[in-house]
Amino acid sequence: MSNELTQHSGRGIFRPGQTLTGLAAKKAALAQAQLALKPEERSPNAMEHRIGIVFDESGSMRAPQLAMAKEGVEEFLRSCERDKTAVAVYPLGYYSKKIELCAQLPAVAIMVKQIVTGSTTPLVQRLQEMLAKNNLTRAIVFSDGQPDSYKDEQYKSILASKIPVDTVYISPHIREAEVAFLKKLASDTGGIYLQFEQGKSNFATAFKYLAPGMRYMLADKSFVAGLEGR
Repeated sequence: MSNELTQHSGRGIFRPGQTLTGLAAKKAALAQAQLALKPEERSPNAMEHRIGIVFDESGSMRAPQLAMAKEGVEEFLRSCERDKTAVAVYPLGYYSKKIELCAQLPAVAIMVKQIVTGSTTPLVQRLQEMLAKNNLTRAIVFSDGQPDSYKDEQYKSILASKIPVDTVYISPHIREAEVAFLKKLASDTGGIYLQFEQGKSNFATAFKYLAPGMRYMLADKSFVAGLEGR
């Protein structure tokens, strides 16, 4: 297999020997810099930020919500520093593949597009599994409903990991009975809770603020109120 670097852009394909300019040049420089790193430096476990996302694609996530969720995760990935961040994505069901911790964020974005709807909501079980199988510095969970039943030991295992879990409620309507668990999970782990109600806020554009370089902005209550449409 050739090891020549081929750069893609909206205008076509740039081949070796051709002068690159603008964004294409920046992307090529970044790719070359990544290739220059030692294998252990490119390892996901060597990244400063190692974030896992539990992706709710349960049956209640209708097509518009699922599309919005994918767009939000893609915006999040674009907002992460590629040389400092690795991301894992765990859908709730078994129809979509789990994405183990990966530092190649564009590849993660492509795999997120392949997530399909059709599962229940084993939120605690999936979060516990993700924390156990990946060396994370932070986790993010978003959902539109209550989790399936779980054992106390499973929840305690999540708390024992000492990993902050940010939670996001994404739904056409806010129902306090459904958001109670997500609020508790964020509070118990030292994470941040956000709620996005359709028509008042936009998950696709707001989710990115959980990226490492932007999360500090969520300390401003008035800024959060604006994101949530309050």
